[in-house]
Amino acid sequence: MVDGRMLLTLAGAQGSQDNRIGAAEAWALYVRDTMTWDRFTVTPGLRYESIDLTQTRYALTDPGRDGPRTVARHSVDVVLPGVGTPSDLHDDWRPLAGVHRGFIHPAPGSSADAEEAWNYEAGVRFERGAGSLEAMAFLVDYENLLGTCTASTGGDCEIGDQYDGGEVQVHGSSSLPHGMPRRFSTPAGLCRCRPSTRGRTASSRQASRAASKNGVPSRRAIACRWCPSTS
Repeated sequence: MVDGRMLLTLAGAQGSQDNRIGAAEAWALYVRDTMTWDRFTVTPGLRYESIDLTQTRYALTDPGRDGPRTVARHSVDVVLPGVGTPSDLHDDWRPLAGVHRGFIHPAPGSSADAEEAWNYEAGVRFERGAGSLEAMAFLVDYENLLGTCTASTGGDCEIGDQYDGGEVQVHGSSSLPHGMPRRFSTPAGLCRCRPSTRGRTASSRQASRAASKNGVPSRRAIACRWCPSTS
């Protein structure tokens, strides 16, 4: 540490902590339609993704990656439906609602399941002149929350490995007012959410206990920082 700045004093050997290459190849197809009846609009959509994941591991003593290797392959196919209903039911008031399927694929070489969730949001947008206000309520219902082992969480796991966090719900509300002309508008908002768990795996509990012990927020607490988009 010099003048408040951290300086590297000794560089370790390349690949001595981890020596792997991850790759992914994906195909995605989607279809979407907009159906309107008077001032009421429904926008359904469907997305299909096919992902091939590959991880190649080398020995920690093989920085040149010339020696033996192990290759892990995994494929993921997923169908993601969603629907939104932005409607102009009044000149100033615009109710909004949506239901969408959420998905995050596991990392290459991971033995964890994919992260899957249903995302629900509903609210209203008010616009008059230069002023506007959005108020939304949301619920994210995770069937499996995907976690990653880090140095700060500790636990009986290898840094970078993923684990199944189990079922989690995150729900809350957000508001976003605008009070200046649009060309100068800077949004200021408030987001409140509350996480809850219905079932958790042993690795998830272990990581959460380590995070609490070290004063680091767990993954489910970090999820509270998310606010839904109302566009």
